[in-house]
Amino acid sequence: MIHARYSDTLGLAELARQVGVHPVYFSRAFRAHMGSTLGAYLRKLRVDRAADMLASSEISIADIALEVGFADQSHLSNVFRRLRGITPSRYREESRRQ
Repeated sequence: MIHARYSDTLGLAELARQVGVHPVYFSRAFRAHMGSTLGAYLRKLRVDRAADMLASSEISIADIALEVGFADQSHLSNVFRRLRGITPSRYREESRRQ
């Protein structure tokens, strides 16, 4: 469900309810099995999808940000730079050179 709905606003309580467990249990189990929090996992999924779109399309960075679930282009840029060490626009340029 997380991979199918990564661009939606997914709350811990909603996911826990979907699988029939308490949110605290879900949070702990998710972290134990996935090695990260739900929020960090979602951000990585969104950044990975944004990277694919940046490398393979001419869609604006602002539109990509909204499509993958970020609030705006600035939010995508900050998270992308933190996780990938490069800005989305620089990533797009470099992926086109290869």
